[in-house]
Amino acid sequence: MPPAQRGNVEVRDHRGRSRFIRRIERNFGPIHHAQSVARILSARAIHGADGDSVFDGRMLLANEAPGDVVQVGDQPEGFGVLIEWNTDEDLAVIAFINAAERDGVCVSGVRNGDTFELERASGRATFDVGTNNEAIAGLISIAAVGADVAAGVFGQPELVPLINAASTFAQQRFPETQSRGRARDAFGKGDGGGSARQEGGVIVCNPSARTTYTSGDEDHQSRWIQGNGQRTSENLPDHISAGSAFFLRQDMGTEQIQGTGEMTLSAWDHGDFAADNSGSYRVRFILRRGQIDDNDEPVVE
Repeated sequence: MPPAQRGNVEVRDHRGRSRFIRRIERNFGPIHHAQSVARILSARAIHGADGDSVFDGRMLLANEAPGDVVQVGDQPEGFGVLIEWNTDEDLAVIAFINAAERDGVCVSGVRNGDTFELERASGRATFDVGTNNEAIAGLISIAAVGADVAAGVFGQPELVPLINAASTFAQQRFPETQSRGRARDAFGKGDGGGSARQEGGVIVCNPSARTTYTSGDEDHQSRWIQGNGQRTSENLPDHISAGSAFFLRQDMGTEQIQGTGEMTLSAWDHGDFAADNSGSYRVRFILRRGQIDDNDEPVVE
C-alpha cells in the first residue's frame, strides 16, 4: 500500500501489536484479555445464573473470540483499556475517561464509514492545580451487542452492579481534587458555562488520525479550539486534520468515522497530564457499522 494511504488504515508491528497497545504496555505493563460486560451478562443469562434475567444471551454475545476487552492491572470485572469490535453488529459502549492520562481508552476494529452516536456524557475534571496524580489508564467496556441496539440498554438492571463497580473504581483511582482549579465538564464547559478552548472535555480521534491529539500551551494557541470555542468542525485546532477527530458536544448528532483501525477517546489538554489534572468523564455511546465498502488491511511496520 502506498505511504499516502497509510493514514486510513490500522498500523501494527511485526508482533501484531497496535500503537495504542504498545504505549499501554510501555506505561502500565503487560496486558491480558478478559470478557466485556456484555459477555459476562450473556454467560450468566445462558447458564441461568440469574433467574430473573431479561436479557437474551444471543443478543448480547459479542463474538466467539477468547476475549473482547484488553485489561491492564487490577481493573474491575468486565472493563479494560481497549475493546475489540470484531463483529458486524452494533455496540453499546460505556467508558470512564481519566483526565490525568493522555492516551485515554480505545476501540479497535473500527471501519471506515462506521458511525458514533453519543447517548450521554457526564463527570467533571479539574486542570492546573498541581495534583501530581498517578497516570492510570481509563476504563471501557461493551454494554450490549446487536442489530439496531438502542440507548435503553444502558438502563438494564443487570448492568447496574458492574457499572457501579467501575464507577467506584474511577472515583477512587481518578479522584477530583478538592483544591481550586479550572473545572470542565465532558463538553469542555466551565462551572460558569463558558466554553474552554485549551483544555477540558473529551476528544475522539478517528483511525485516520493515527495519533491522540493534544492541545498546546499559551505560546501555541493555534493548537487550541479556535473561534468562539464551540467544539464544531469549523473550529478545530490548526494541527487537527478535518475529519480525523471530533469533540463531544451536547447537541452533537451522528459522527461518521474516517479510517480503519483504532479510535481513541481521551481528555483534551496538553503537556504532562498526570502532573496537574484530576477527575474523570463518564461517556455512553453507540457504535454502528456503516455502509462504506472498506477493504483496507492493516499495515505492518
